[in-house]
Amino acid sequence: DLFAGAAICMGSANFLRCNFRKRVNLSRARFSGSVEFLASEFFGTATLHQTKFGSSANFENAIFREGADFGASVFSDFTHFQGAKFHAKNDTNKQNLSFANCAFEKPANFQGAKFFDKYPNLSATFFHDITSFTADPKNWPSTNPKDFAQAKAACGKIRHVQGKQGLAEEEHFFYRREMGFAGQSGPILQRPLFWAFGWFSEYGYGILTPVMWLLLVIGLGAFVLGVDLMGGPHEISYLQALGLSFSNVFNILGIQKTNFAPDFMMNLPQELQFLSALETVAGVILLFFLGLGLRTRFRLR
Repeated sequence: DLFAGAAICMGSANFLRCNFRKRVNLSRARFSGSVEFLASEFFGTATLHQTKFGSSANFENAIFREGADFGASVFSDFTHFQGAKFHAKNDTNKQNLSFANCAFEKPANFQGAKFFDKYPNLSATFFHDITSFTADPKNWPSTNPKDFAQAKAACGKIRHVQGKQGLAEEEHFFYRREMGFAGQSGPILQRPLFWAFGWFSEYGYGILTPVMWLLLVIGLGAFVLGVDLMGGPHEISYLQALGLSFSNVFNILGIQKTNFAPDFMMNLPQELQFLSALETVAGVILLFFLGLGLRTRFRLR
């Protein structure tokens, strides 16, 4: 180990563009001045557990190849992690990429930081109100980590910080990630609700998605209605079946009462009455999701 158990108390400490080939252990170190690890690369695990940064700490463009443990560290001044790259083994070891119990007493900048393999452990982490992260799928794991609960908690923590700054787009990005992990880590009976929320509305963010589902419901309903009524006493054309399906989906607008007589609907076969009722329920739900997406996109509060 390099610097194992070091207790450092000095002015500035500069490790610019250094390559640390072995494991670095700076646990319980004390830095009274600024610390620079600008563009440095850690090939082994970087352990900075319970480290005290008395002045600014700069890890801009640093690369952590085997994870980093900043657990219980205190960052007393401005902290820079912009452009940093965090690799870690995708397992249940919560300390191989951890900021748990950390205190960021001044603004911290994680803009452009990339987490390749897993989400960091942010349990009981205190972030300053002005803390920035990048809301871009390329900066976060594309595959699901093994510890879904930790990933969900991390997204919720970041979402809260972004929301306090009024960053609605960033807040909803991490909200969508949080909901996705909730559908993989929550109680089994509740998971289908999260899945449906994602499929039909992109967790309240989508506009095109609920519109496409509405068109699908209308089209399938028109096909079934047209086929079932073909050759019967209530035979209608495909365009009329399409209109009937449309009126079923948008029944809350009163279109059905205007264009179809009440006795027509009452005399339909029971299975088609049931189908019409299902279309009405689906229409209400999908219209709600569409309104939710419009509200989210246009920042209506």
